[in-house]
Amino acid sequence: MLQSDLQLRFKQLISQTLWPEFRAIGYTRQGHNFRQYFPANGWGRILNVQKSAFNNSDCIQFTLNAGLYLLEAERVNNRGRVSAERFLEPDCLVRKRIGRLNNTLQDTWYELTSATPPEAVEQQVLADVHRYVLPYLQRVQSGPELLARVVHERDPNSADGIRAAFVGGWPQQALAWLDEEVAATIYQYKKAELLQLKAQLLAGEM
Repeated sequence: MLQSDLQLRFKQLISQTLWPEFRAIGYTRQGHNFRQYFPANGWGRILNVQKSAFNNSDCIQFTLNAGLYLLEAERVNNRGRVSAERFLEPDCLVRKRIGRLNNTLQDTWYELTSATPPEAVEQQVLADVHRYVLPYLQRVQSGPELLARVVHERDPNSADGIRAAFVGGWPQQALAWLDEEVAATIYQYKKAELLQLKAQLLAGEM
């Protein structure tokens, strides 16, 4: 099947605009994913270019998802399953879409259409990668540093972060975080889930 001009432009954006930037700093590529994995510490970084499910022949929309991966966090949060060097953005402990990285707090999607100036989208995407994505990914330099940031920034603000902190050497901080979440929630079902998680952590049932 012949690819449309828009499909070719999107393919070129991945291969000729984004990929050289990530290849130059040691990332590998798998489709629309640029990944860097450090097996000695079991952690990594990834950028995923996500196409919209509503694309058509006249319009291609896509967004950028950045992730920070920790193998032991995936293990404890996914009942022993680990992806290691094949991890994808959904497997990451910390996940950020470009709309959060650029501080707009809006779901940001880029758009390719026949009316789009040829280099306009490519230049915007590359600028956002340099201004927001790479500084965010590269600020973390090790697995322990990633976990420390999770604990201090309370991100992700969920049971996944608490479990990862508990098994990663921050048990007291993880329990304090959990107690804060219990005190803050107004939902009884969430409070019950958190208290159940606390009991599991203290009993070593993970």
